[in-house]
Amino acid sequence: MGVRVRQKDGSWWVFINHKGQREAKKIGKKSIAEQVAHRIDARLTLGLPALEESESPTLQEYATEWLRTYATIYTKPRTTEFYESTLRNHILPALGRIRFTQLSRQTVRALVADRASAGLAHNSLKGLVATLRVICNHAIDEGIITQNPAARHGRFYRGLSEKESRKIDAYTPEELRLLLETAERHYPEQADLLTTAAWTGMRIGELLGLQYADIDFQKCYIEVRRTISRRKKGVQITSPKSGKQRRVVIPTTLATRLATRRDTVTAQAVLHGKQPLIWVFPNPADKPKDSGGLTRRVWYPLLTKAGLRQLPPHALRHTYASILIQQGVPPAFIKQQLGHASIQTTVDIYGHLVPEHGRDWVERLASLTKHSHTVQDVANSRPIDATNATELAG
Repeated sequence: MGVRVRQKDGSWWVFINHKGQREAKKIGKKSIAEQVAHRIDARLTLGLPALEESESPTLQEYATEWLRTYATIYTKPRTTEFYESTLRNHILPALGRIRFTQLSRQTVRALVADRASAGLAHNSLKGLVATLRVICNHAIDEGIITQNPAARHGRFYRGLSEKESRKIDAYTPEELRLLLETAERHYPEQADLLTTAAWTGMRIGELLGLQYADIDFQKCYIEVRRTISRRKKGVQITSPKSGKQRRVVIPTTLATRLATRRDTVTAQAVLHGKQPLIWVFPNPADKPKDSGGLTRRVWYPLLTKAGLRQLPPHALRHTYASILIQQGVPPAFIKQQLGHASIQTTVDIYGHLVPEHGRDWVERLASLTKHSHTVQDVANSRPIDATNATELAG
């Protein structure tokens, strides 16, 4: 008799046995099932029906448990922080008390419209909907809901944006040359790192996570295996952004430069009786460097000395891709070098740089496939009378 919480077929259920009536409801997680059971027990005490449709968990209850048992374990720290921030600032204040059975597409659209009118950026709106969508997908897997009310909203929030493509700020080849020359003069200890960033397109976190074992100095490539990031819990080592390792082809000059760096630090370590360093660009304590300090103490002062625009360090990645794509390098190769999840991402970001050079390609296609007689040749070779005028018009 009463209300019990039990696990069945991998999910947690609430079983009710009250006055000869038996009911069961699949909840999903144990902690949420216990909360639901507590409410049901209270209803029975008051003489109310044991179960109503509204007995599903609230979004606040489910999202809090989802963050604790899934996001913090299976997603990157930066992604988890994004989920937490989006829920705390935009979703839960408006929808936290709504139960899943009351969450509808109209409710989600109303939230997006409200946040858009409050000035939330387009990408933040996309992140809001994406956060709701992934949470609802988990609720579907656990049998709490059957449809995702946050799915297929792209056309709706896309119309709220005046920004149809990302703005790419990159340096010209001449500016990049000046930047690297200035680094050699004023920041020689960081010149190797900046040159590697400029000639590989690697993310700053990937560069700071680079170890000598990741570099093939003979075949001239780098295996990108990890990234370094500073989160609330300090400096953390995780997998690359896409979650996959990749191989980046590097210039022979860079391979030689990094090999020389390795030989120098190895000789210094032996001279002082220390173990050879494993990190290519460590901090003074031979630990992974913090990107924040690099940006403040080196990057922006370097730009000032060089007289260049004050773009963030990520501009080196954009510069790398922009120069390659304007040189006619296939987007598929650039996608592999940059580690984009799909070639569509590469095209979306850098595709606007292609058309100027693309004219040569379409002119070449026309030249290779055009008929031996032009339209004017045909027109000049035959007198225009009523008969062939009709033929030409047709």
